[in-house]
Amino acid sequence: MPEVVVPPSALYRPLFPEDRDQGDPYILAPPPAAQSRFRYYVYTTGEDPVSGRAFPVYGSHDLMHWQPLDEALIVGRQSSHWAPCVRYLPGLDFPFVMLYSRAVGSGAEGHVGHAIRRAHSRRPEGPFVDSGHVLTSDLDFAIDPDVYRHPDGSLKLAFAMDFVDDEPYGTGIVESTISEDLTRLIGPRRLLARPRYDWHVYESSRVMPWKTIAGIDWTSQSVRWHTVEAPVGV
Repeated sequence: MPEVVVPPSALYRPLFPEDRDQGDPYILAPPPAAQSRFRYYVYTTGEDPVSGRAFPVYGSHDLMHWQPLDEALIVGRQSSHWAPCVRYLPGLDFPFVMLYSRAVGSGAEGHVGHAIRRAHSRRPEGPFVDSGHVLTSDLDFAIDPDVYRHPDGSLKLAFAMDFVDDEPYGTGIVESTISEDLTRLIGPRRLLARPRYDWHVYESSRVMPWKTIAGIDWTSQSVRWHTVEAPVGV
């Protein structure tokens, strides 16, 4: 194959110049069988309160030039939505499946009650509609899903969750086996990484009145909160 030369102007620049956050980017390259409009898609965190949709999506044929394609997910409620992960599952009526997290609200509640949910679509650009599956209903906070195939052949989901039973308090990364249709977790959680070092500190004096930590009275106390998150390509 001929060598691909990337011009300097394509490096270290916004994905698509516009006045919005482009956090938590997730890239999807659908196979030719999907017959998609673009060779690559990128989904990012963000909401449009006017349209009632979340996750701006962009299409590209070369990873350098991108076209905005609206927001991918129909949300149906005003809340914070973070870190979409999209997979192509051939054979399903809605073969493009998105895992993402949703909080109980927005603004002051944008960090509260995040659960990993599932949505699906016929096309990679959407619209995605929530399928009603909640994968982390037993947790009060779960974000940043990433799906990958383990060397033993099983399908795994890695995500970030909170640890408050003992210090250091904070957000770490776990994995669990997930069903092939991405509707449920079918195995116990296994710890992958838990923060403990000074450079893991997210906030040295954090107050989280929505979270219960034994022995902590939020009216007069705070905690040293550590964070390791965003597993990608585990």
